[in-house]
Formats: sequence, C-alpha cells, structure tokens
Amino acid sequence: MVSLMVWLGVLTVVSIVVVLALLMRGDRGGGDGLPHFRPGTRAFEAALTLGPLKAAIEQRRLEHEHEADPVRKERLQRELLYLVEQVPRLQAIVDAKDESPGRGYIGFDNLPADQD
Repeated sequence: MVSLMVWLGVLTVVSIVVVLALLMRGDRGGGDGLPHFRPGTRAFEAALTLGPLKAAIEQRRLEHEHEADPVRKERLQRELLYLVEQVPRLQAIVDAKDESPGRGYIGFDNLPADQD
C-alpha cells in the first residue's frame, strides 16, 4: 500500500513539473485555449482580454437594445463606443506578437467616471 502511495506522489510531482514547464515555455499547443505568447507580455495580456471584452460589448448591446430610460440608453451607447474602440488596438497587439512587457494585469478599460 505504501509503495502505491509513493508512486502516486511521484506521478503527481512529475505532472506538476511537466505542466509548469509547458506554461513557462510560452509555446502552447493551440487546443488549450491559452494564448501562444509568453506570460507577462503585451500580446499575452491582449489575447486574454479580447474574449471578455467582446462578451462585455455584446452584453452592453443587449442592455442598450432593451433599455427604455433615455439617460441610461445614452450612457450605454457611450460605453459601447468606448469598448468597441479597444478591440482593434488589442487585436493589433496580438497580430504584431508584441513581446514587450505588459501592464501587469488582464482586462479592458471601462468608460472613465469623469465621462458620466
């Protein structure tokens, strides 16, 4: 029984080491849903940001479509424009495979409060 537990422990450690090596390599296979860029780079952050940004745009579009209050509808329209403007910039970073250091976080910018 102990030898089985030792083997399971060894297999766990080896699995962790292999996964970490693949993540640190920055060269991913494609089917894992992760970007093919080194973590911490502008391209890596942009690639991970595009999906949530596009989802937020779709959410705002649906809200805008069903909003009855004209003030809220106008705010949603400005938010939509602000979010949509970010897509080509982020896509250009991905397309350029920009390996320069990123911002240090994943995420898109929201409409600043001073524009309310």
